[in-house]
Amino acid sequence: MTRDEVKKVAAWIREARERRGLTQADVAIKVDRSQPWVSQVERATAVPSKHEILAIAVAVDADALEAIELGGFLQTPPWARRMDAKLDEILARLPNSRVDVGGICRLEHATSEWQSVSATR
Repeated sequence: MTRDEVKKVAAWIREARERRGLTQADVAIKVDRSQPWVSQVERATAVPSKHEILAIAVAVDADALEAIELGGFLQTPPWARRMDAKLDEILARLPNSRVDVGGICRLEHATSEWQSVSATR
């Protein structure tokens, strides 16, 4: 994790714990760590692993996926970024393309171009 991500995770953990009305000692017991360790994590002086972040999220009954995203563990792979860029390029050239409310692209007159993008993946 980058320093920025560590700080975001630390703030998220502290806020989630406080929302549930738990003490650092309560969380420490639930994740089988010491209270000073929980304090260090919340102050961003200790860097928890992905598994420790998940354990804390479960302990404070919070959204584990959100915590993992904040920690930078769910980053878009390079091939997906290239795919997105190519799709954006195709959409920009199509006069008959539209995006519905759910964000699903319906491409008209682009079958051959879409197949070429899929083949480069």
